Amino acid sequence: MKAGRGYWEIVRDNVFNLFNIVLALLLVMMFLQHDFANIVLAGMAVFANMLFGLIQEINARRALDRLAALAVKETRVWRDGKLLRLPVNQLVQDDILPIEPGDSIAVDGQILQADSLEMDESLLTGESDAVSKAANDTLSSGSFCTAGAGLMVATGVGANSTVNKLARTAKTYKISLTPTQTQISGLVKLCVVAMFILCPMLIIGGVVNRLPSLGAGRVQSRPEELRAVVVASNGSEVWRVFP
Repeated sequence: MKAGRGYWEIVRDNVFNLFNIVLALLLVMMFLQHDFANIVLAGMAVFANMLFGLIQEINARRALDRLAALAVKETRVWRDGKLLRLPVNQLVQDDILPIEPGDSIAVDGQILQADSLEMDESLLTGESDAVSKAANDTLSSGSFCTAGAGLMVATGVGANSTVNKLARTAKTYKISLTPTQTQISGLVKLCVVAMFILCPMLIIGGVVNRLPSLGAGRVQSRPEELRAVVVASNGSEVWRVFP
């Protein structure tokens, strides 16, 4: 488990990984065999695998950036009978906060008073419709007031607020494989071992095949064996991208 990755790390891990390096070597072998038709097909498969992985992870990174933008820097709070504007990190449990249209909820809390209060929780739940709130209902940080007004008491502040919990979870990059992915990974390792055995044989066969002194008895190359390794490796990558 490690911290969320930046864009360069995403590109690096999707382009310069073991699978792409192995497949690039196989494409070089195909080029030496003058198997240009399969170079195009296999190259398209490698490029598509790389592109899908980049799109998925970059979209996830952008969603994480949008989530981080939900964090409110300052908010209004009642203290000693006065309405003050304080940094969010200075809020404490049981603070009283006013709610008005356009306000972003900075902490988790419970509604004390509500006057036709409606909240937009789409960034948290995906629900696009506004949600009506009444006294004693709960509010989560990251939601927005779209209509009405009210008062709330803070119950979850700082690291205990919903938006901060989500941000911590989203920033945690955890590599975990399903049982199917584990089996596919084992198959890929076998394919890599087979490639290191077959590739030297194919290279030697290609060289011998071009020696004029051998005449009709020269060794015939087997490009279909090379294509089989490429297909197996690409198939395992598809399972990795779309488990």
